[in-house]
Amino acid sequence: MRLPIPPSTLLSVIATQNEIVARGLPLGDVVGLVCARAAELTSASGASLEMAEDGRPDARCGSASSPDVVTAPLVHRSRRVGALKVFSPRRQRLAADPAEVLGLLCEVVAAHMEQAEQHETLERAARRDQLTGLGNGAYYDQRLAREVLAAVGAGRHLSLCLLELDGDADGDDGLCALARILQGLRESDDAFRIGEREFAVLLPGTSLLGGRVVAERLADRVAGIGHGQLSARYGVAAMTDPDPRRLHTAAAQLIGPAGALPAAV
Repeated sequence: MRLPIPPSTLLSVIATQNEIVARGLPLGDVVGLVCARAAELTSASGASLEMAEDGRPDARCGSASSPDVVTAPLVHRSRRVGALKVFSPRRQRLAADPAEVLGLLCEVVAAHMEQAEQHETLERAARRDQLTGLGNGAYYDQRLAREVLAAVGAGRHLSLCLLELDGDADGDDGLCALARILQGLRESDDAFRIGEREFAVLLPGTSLLGGRVVAERLADRVAGIGHGQLSARYGVAAMTDPDPRRLHTAAAQLIGPAGALPAAV
């Protein structure tokens, strides 16, 4: 016989949802809070939320040594993505059906997962150039500052290549063709469209010489777009100063015909 869920338990679940919204918790913290609340509301000795192998965070609360386990599925977009579990030798003392309580808490997690994905989608769109799919100018400023800080902290190289396109190659088609080339760089590198025909390439761990090699190869590939109707001028700079504006300015000042000597800040 199933025990009814007490009003106090329902209110606690609602309070959990309100706390998540009010504090703007990230998904990992949401999972931790839900696990703690699950153990509390079911008088269990511990709880865990185990996710499918999709890289999402999980959390555990208490000890999982008890064989007495109650499980509720976590369903997101009509797909089972995990399970919320409580474990306790004292299940007979529960004042409500633990599976019902876990089901309510799973709905809280699923709702937050949906919100988190929507927020991530909007954030990703705000960082991207709509035409090329590369990072936009605002995102470039953020990444440049972050990569400079990381390079200074780790004592590693960081080079920046700025490209400006000349000539015509089917308008937007030429820009998209270059974007596809830039997307084929190393996974650690990142490219951005920072102007109408201006692009930036961040090269973490790359020296000044290495940055120039990358720039020359990119310029050669640009020359192959649109039957030679497009060319690229570039400037390359290597970071030796913790001010990201200096690195950008140095590369911008060196933009010129292919073969121009790069500069180090």
